[in-house]
Amino acid sequence: HVTSAALRHHGFENAPVIDVSADSGNPQHAKANFYTSRVLPYIQSKTIFHIDDHPETAISIQEQCKGIVIPVVPIVPRNRHSIPQLQERGIMTGTFSEIADKIGL
Repeated sequence: HVTSAALRHHGFENAPVIDVSADSGNPQHAKANFYTSRVLPYIQSKTIFHIDDHPETAISIQEQCKGIVIPVVPIVPRNRHSIPQLQERGIMTGTFSEIADKIGL
């Protein structure tokens, strides 16, 4: 509920949220596995933007989803230290409004 509310607050009203159980132990792999097993087999010639403020999740999605799911990391206090690493990897970062502009919302 918190993620949905935050996304709506920043203008991402139609954004579904992937809710990963705390039991999964490793949320970044659980989210990437969700895409590879439940989404990628059913889409063709489309791009999905995955917005997540967790740098490790963005990296995992980038590695496993091969450009079909594009990770995007909004800059928040808890991840500021990781922004240079993400940018070196070509992962899109920015404020929510910058991200919205970059992905055409």
